[in-house]
Amino acid sequence: MKKLEEQKVGLVVLDAPLLVEAGLLDIVDFLVVVKADFETRVKRIVVRDFFSREEAVKRIDAQIPLEEKIGVADFVIDNSGGIEETEKQVRELVEKLKGAKRNE
Repeated sequence: MKKLEEQKVGLVVLDAPLLVEAGLLDIVDFLVVVKADFETRVKRIVVRDFFSREEAVKRIDAQIPLEEKIGVADFVIDNSGGIEETEKQVRELVEKLKGAKRNE
């Protein structure tokens, strides 16, 4: 990340689902949490990882509760709907973040 900063890269997205759990919020300027309702999250894990429902629920339960992550987020993307709606939210957020700097 330091190398990218030295190269003056305008915007870097770090896909790190366990960033909050790992206590690494200080390495990012902004935290974006992507949320979906519980059942949607379970179904997606089952399909993506070929887990049983029970395994998917265990994985979700092992993480910090979504509400807690939302509480420390700078921005939230609602991923409960279709891909088009999620993409729209992401495009809008990218426009907001271009050139933005955290007020410290």
